[in-house]
Amino acid sequence: MEPLTPGTGPLVEKINRGEVKALLVDSDERLPILPNVPTFQEAGLPRFTARTWLGLFAPKGSSPDVVGRLSQAFGAVIKDGEFQKRYLLPYGFWPIGSSPDEFANLMNNTERDAADLVRLSGVEPQP
Repeated sequence: MEPLTPGTGPLVEKINRGEVKALLVDSDERLPILPNVPTFQEAGLPRFTARTWLGLFAPKGSSPDVVGRLSQAFGAVIKDGEFQKRYLLPYGFWPIGSSPDEFANLMNNTERDAADLVRLSGVEPQP
């Protein structure tokens, strides 16, 4: 059995075939790829965010000029409609394309949110 990874085409295919039931999506509105799956808000629940993200990293100490040029170049690719249609949208990835600072904030918020969920769950992390 293949693993089910959020943000991938195989998961969406299994949902559409009825092999897996999607309960809710964590977006402000229904996703075009899963139009029959309600949002947390529609279900009367508070907003919940879970994200699978991909990012580009440069070695520590890279010059801001190099980081800026890489960010612009890759941002242009991510925002290209044909690239999105061929490589992102079919697999459930919704392109954002952001600045290095926005990406750093996303990573920090993701770490904080994960720590909050672990704390709320009562699970004790194991070394």
